[in-house]
Amino acid sequence: RLFDLMRVIPISTDDGPKAMLRSLHDARKAMDEGYLVCIFAEGALTRNGQMQAFLPGFERMMKGAPYPIIPVHLGGVWGSRFSHFRTIIRGDKPPLRWRYPVTLTVGAALPPDARTWQVYRAVQELGAQHFDTRRGPARSVAARFISSARRYRRAPAVSDTTGKSLSHGRLLIASLAAARLFRRKLERQPRVGVILPPSVGGVLVNLGLILAGKVPVNLNFTASPDALRSAMDQAGIETVITARKVREKLSDVPWPASVLYADELPALISGTDRLLAAVSALLVPSAWLAPRLVAGGDDALTIMFSSGTTGEPKGVVLSHHNILSNVEALTEVFRPDPDLHLCATLPLFHSFGFTAGICFPMLCGLRASYHTSPLDAGQVVELIHRGNCNVLFSTPSFLGSYMRKADPHHFASLRFILVGAEKLSRQLADAFHQKFGIRPLEGYGTTEMAPVVALNLPDLPGTRQLGQKEGSIGRPLPGIAATVVHPESGEVLPPDQAGMLLVKGPNRMTGYLNREDLTAKAFRGAWYVTGDIAKIDEDGFIFITDRLFRFSKIGGEMVPHIAIEEVVAEALKLAELAVAVTSVPDERKGERLALLYTAAIPDPGAIKKALDQSSLPNLWKPAESMFIKVDELPLTATGKVDVAKLRQVARSIITPPV
Repeated sequence: RLFDLMRVIPISTDDGPKAMLRSLHDARKAMDEGYLVCIFAEGALTRNGQMQAFLPGFERMMKGAPYPIIPVHLGGVWGSRFSHFRTIIRGDKPPLRWRYPVTLTVGAALPPDARTWQVYRAVQELGAQHFDTRRGPARSVAARFISSARRYRRAPAVSDTTGKSLSHGRLLIASLAAARLFRRKLERQPRVGVILPPSVGGVLVNLGLILAGKVPVNLNFTASPDALRSAMDQAGIETVITARKVREKLSDVPWPASVLYADELPALISGTDRLLAAVSALLVPSAWLAPRLVAGGDDALTIMFSSGTTGEPKGVVLSHHNILSNVEALTEVFRPDPDLHLCATLPLFHSFGFTAGICFPMLCGLRASYHTSPLDAGQVVELIHRGNCNVLFSTPSFLGSYMRKADPHHFASLRFILVGAEKLSRQLADAFHQKFGIRPLEGYGTTEMAPVVALNLPDLPGTRQLGQKEGSIGRPLPGIAATVVHPESGEVLPPDQAGMLLVKGPNRMTGYLNREDLTAKAFRGAWYVTGDIAKIDEDGFIFITDRLFRFSKIGGEMVPHIAIEEVVAEALKLAELAVAVTSVPDERKGERLALLYTAAIPDPGAIKKALDQSSLPNLWKPAESMFIKVDELPLTATGKVDVAKLRQVARSIITPPV
């Protein structure tokens, strides 16, 4: 009776196609009579927080109609007691609240003949607008950390393989005490360099600087001395905080005149600092403790520099609003609970190491265990095993090394594994799943987006909703919109057509440090140009096909390197990174393809056979004389293939034809 009063038109898939057509006919009739017809195009409430694919029934209903289609986004409902929101480990629902603020965002009208995918992307863009409405002067990572640490003050927060550990309450006190010291020692220094590995000390220094109103700049100590010097000059860094052991190991780093040692900071913190920090952590309102932000949430929180392998390093400026938006989007699909224990090994100078390794657990009351280097496979495996870690963020290359070191019982506690930075091969995912009973899932991010853009999620039992697709990087996080355009014309492309991937959302960087020219090139209106070639399917899943700079132009045709690597990896069933394609100069064709491989492929003839039997065009197949055996493929500190070094290795071995 209530539905009748509200003029609801029921749609049921249980009564057969005739009942469905009758419902669509009734809806069209209502529009012809002058009514506004509201359609929930997903067809079912989301179970995982991501917007599901739109059903195409409304296209049939709109056929030949003159009425506009108005996209509307409903924000704030997911996460309520009445949604399907459940924590990822324990599976319980959130507590009941009295009020659930809900936002309706209404977009510009679309034409009557708009396709399903066009309406889907329009609503997705409205979701990005909804998240951006949270922008304001109160958007402070410091204030959020203080509130979270107080709420979970007795729960364990951080530990590392040196034996150090702190609860959230003690971490807050230590960070406040460090902040008092930093304000004295680093007066009139708005930006401070940090060269520390993932550790309790690294977390404490970053949080202390943020609470002191400073901008921590975690420097990539694996970069060249020139790149490091350029980064320090661009950011105006006068002081770097490191550890004695770290400085002894990094002799090539151009250290500034002023260096603070993290291991000596406790001796510099006075008894008064400790007492005031303890009292403040308990009694002083967070609004008073958190530093005042001149531009509110748009104030810089951190600066991430590129490695500089393709030129002078660029400084990506990420604001409080950027990082908080990315953390909030993660919590919507990741659904953390106090039992979540993260194994964090990615470097702090990597945006994912900073956001997911520090901000995500510390702003959500979670626990994180750290190890200084993701390359120490044995130590990382032992950390996961002894600490009973249930979540791991890593890269495919690191995951392959862990798989070789670990036995099934070492990873018995893991419940969720997310990898990024490089493409996750099906062979590695299958091998890992077969050995440990858990399948790693692929995500995607870029430093300029703070960094997480899209994730695959576990499929939920008992539902038909998709959380993942093989070979994809998943769907965009809530509040992030994605589209694919023609690289040259900028025309928006329909599903399953490859083009340039553009993304936007409240986590988009404020710009490159002191480089308005580069910032202008990186943005197309509100969209960030990723530089990735991708396609989006009908269900909203994104498939990366290649990086724009990982193409070779041969005889006027663009040849994608990743497509060649995938053919070889799949044919030879490679469960680890053992092959990479690059190019060398060629006077006649412009470039020639070179294929580097490791000892994991004992017979190069197998590579040639795989290429010959593939459906790749002949132009895409490197000649056997261009196969180069190397001891190992060059990787960056974050587990990506080092494209610049790869090219250098190939060009140093292969001499151009005379």
